[in-house]
Amino acid sequence: MRLVGFKRFFAVSVVNKATSFQQGYRASILHPPFAKWSSSLHIRFSSDGSTDLPPPNEELKEALTRIGIQDKLEPLSDLGYYGWNPTGSYNPLSSVTAEDIRQMIDFTRKPKTILDVQALRATLPRKLSFLEPFLVENLFPFGQHSIASLYVATNHKGVDPKSVNFMFGSYSLFLLATGELQDDGEKFIVMRIPSTGILFVSRYKAYTNNLSAHGHQFERFLLGTSPEPPYDHSEAENLQLMKIGNSTVLISGEVDAVDCNGTPTEVKLGNKQQSMKTLSQMISSASLQLCRGNVRFWQRRGRKKLRDIKRIEFERLEDFATREMTSLNWSG
Repeated sequence: MRLVGFKRFFAVSVVNKATSFQQGYRASILHPPFAKWSSSLHIRFSSDGSTDLPPPNEELKEALTRIGIQDKLEPLSDLGYYGWNPTGSYNPLSSVTAEDIRQMIDFTRKPKTILDVQALRATLPRKLSFLEPFLVENLFPFGQHSIASLYVATNHKGVDPKSVNFMFGSYSLFLLATGELQDDGEKFIVMRIPSTGILFVSRYKAYTNNLSAHGHQFERFLLGTSPEPPYDHSEAENLQLMKIGNSTVLISGEVDAVDCNGTPTEVKLGNKQQSMKTLSQMISSASLQLCRGNVRFWQRRGRKKLRDIKRIEFERLEDFATREMTSLNWSG
């Protein structure tokens, strides 16, 4: 299923609280449950435009230039990190308050640091464990919390909401680039944030995350922690402003980890080549390298063994990214 570029994808009509895409394709649009509390986040306006924002991430800017899409995706400001510390039990969004959001934000949080990859390679190969499932639903506060990024950006990072047209995360960036929906039942939250002109676009998909899965074990191995699932569900989010087409977009992306030099790093387990989705995640989190674990699966034994760890710089993704991304219509 294809869309045609940025402007057509975002050809939305917002009437009161109802939002719909004016398109000929079938996509389920959720009536967003944010309206009750989003207007009480006390978004600060900088009407005189005097707030000086941080400069863009120059390394990301150079990386996008090298793959030839700097005229389609232009970093404007690197707003830094904030932490999200989910506590308590699941809550329907309709009952979440602005105070709930504030209590789970950590302004001092930084991404976790991975160990030296060369030293970790020396311990390979190693078996990946089959652990008791540790299931977490994609429900607030363990999911569906991306609108907190708007609160952080406007109240604590100096962003004037009047200067922002859209807000979305890595999956919306992937959808924008490819124009592809995974299935006809794909659901999105699309709403105009009260008291602003910002259109908030986010995928909504109910799923269960197994923190005992091998991919999560690999991430904990890189961090030097136990393979057992942690009870700490905190995460670090990266915030940045980008120019896409003629619009200013606030982009939020979870940062898996940083290396010993502080370079944001995307972590993946598997032997497949990088996908557009991975690249979209890396751009949204400003991750300039991919740390990928290669595995071997013995079907008779039903076991997986971690064989190698590859650290892939963004530059080495250039050929793939150039082939895939420059052929896409970002500007409509």
